[in-house]
Amino acid sequence: MHSWNEGYHTDTNYSAGYFPQINPLYVKHLFTFKHQAFPTIDENFTGCELGFGQGVSVVMHAAASPGKWYGTDFNPNQVNFAQKLAKYGSVAVHLSDDAFGDYANREDVPMLDYICVHGIWSWISHPNQQSIVDFVKKKLKVGGVLYLSYNVGPGFTFFEPIRQVMYDYIKTCGVPAKTQESQVPGIIDLVDKLVSFKKGYGESALVKDRIDRILHNNGLTHNYLCHEYLNDEWDISSHSIVAERLDQAKLSFVCQHPFYSNIENFVLKEEETKILDRFSGTEVYNGLKDYITGEQFRADYFVRGSRRLNEKQYREELDKLCFILVADHEVDEITLDTRNGRAVLNPQNFQPVIEVMKDHRVYSFKELGDNIVNNKYRKFKNAEGNDYSQQDLINTVIFLLCTNHIAPAVKENTISKDIIKRCKNINRAVINTEAGAEVTYVVSPVTMCAFRIDDITRMVLALIMVRPDVNEQEVYQAFKPMIAEHDLKLFDKEHKPITEPDEIDKAFKKNIHNIFTKTLTTYKKLFII
Repeated sequence: MHSWNEGYHTDTNYSAGYFPQINPLYVKHLFTFKHQAFPTIDENFTGCELGFGQGVSVVMHAAASPGKWYGTDFNPNQVNFAQKLAKYGSVAVHLSDDAFGDYANREDVPMLDYICVHGIWSWISHPNQQSIVDFVKKKLKVGGVLYLSYNVGPGFTFFEPIRQVMYDYIKTCGVPAKTQESQVPGIIDLVDKLVSFKKGYGESALVKDRIDRILHNNGLTHNYLCHEYLNDEWDISSHSIVAERLDQAKLSFVCQHPFYSNIENFVLKEEETKILDRFSGTEVYNGLKDYITGEQFRADYFVRGSRRLNEKQYREELDKLCFILVADHEVDEITLDTRNGRAVLNPQNFQPVIEVMKDHRVYSFKELGDNIVNNKYRKFKNAEGNDYSQQDLINTVIFLLCTNHIAPAVKENTISKDIIKRCKNINRAVINTEAGAEVTYVVSPVTMCAFRIDDITRMVLALIMVRPDVNEQEVYQAFKPMIAEHDLKLFDKEHKPITEPDEIDKAFKKNIHNIFTKTLTTYKKLFII
């Protein structure tokens, strides 16, 4: 018989990650491009995150958006952490440590416009999965949206034997007095030895590649491995099975994250598309697509009562969508690595958009169209030499969203002073590490989402908050000794660690310069600081 944790790893808290695909403003933009209606994000909007972990996503969405947010996570340590984070910004987010089944019966949880469940479904029992379905059935409004992520078979089943080895090791060979996290090095050593054998299961290049990525990737912590692979439950499903279970709550599938997954020529070859075309709009389509692409993990959006926008409605909603440039405007090439190779956005298509948006103000799609497509004084040409069209603009904006050059946004003058204040207060706590060094995200009320902040940027901003008049050279001299002292890592363009002292110094100087000339400007436009 399981205790309160029901076989889920609770020795350590889950990593304090932020997941932008949960952001309702992002989902609103994605839905609009798919000709689908999404609930209005205003003061009446209600959102909920089930199994929110350390709560970084739910707290930051509650801080940056005008609606009300709710959530539950059965681990009280994580709830406590999330509540403390919320207090820094005086964020009125309603969090509990109820189990999913109990949470559905709470009268203080209202009917919801949006429910998100990230990294939970595949790691809990079938009865608990059913509790999620029951909660959605009871609490999601008609027209409301569910985000759900889960492991899928085509690309993940092959890894099941190794996961079982890791799990069995902990259960039978592990030291009971030790935490699971402290025993991860022993697991890694065992798995490495197993896959080193010349013959057998470990000979597969697919297996070797995944093992190398999950066991030897510096970005993945030991507590992540525990939460990901060492729970009692580890469910590999399929889109059709998940969709069938959600049908109990009258939900239908709309689209998936990441954005480019919905663009066929990015993920499918021509001959694959021909096979799938005859299954378009059926339940079979997504399963076949996952099989072809070898999908491992799906992040899906479902709606309770889909409402497709007609052409007039679509154009109206599209014109209202807003965007802000969040990347460097001085860019010569914009690419996206897809299953079909590297997709390159022609400069003639993206340069007009970047040129308009380089002041890092928020632009509506209509304003972009007026500046680029309908400009009476200057006629822009597309890559084919034709007049820049509305469809060219749509394609370019989608590509820039996929490559994180621009982000969904709301007009600056629509954001309340209270929202700006609570975001800045949370960011101050993050920058000064009051919120805990593990929180590495700052939140923007302009985008309603968070951005990762590296150690050096955090240090520099902390100093600037104390000494607003400090200059580049002073910061460089103040922090230069700390690079070695705190073992701060600097990376090249290929994200490989820089090890030569002269190159480290040069990279550090450049880093400081970029913070003063680019990051500060962007952060101020985003109301982060």
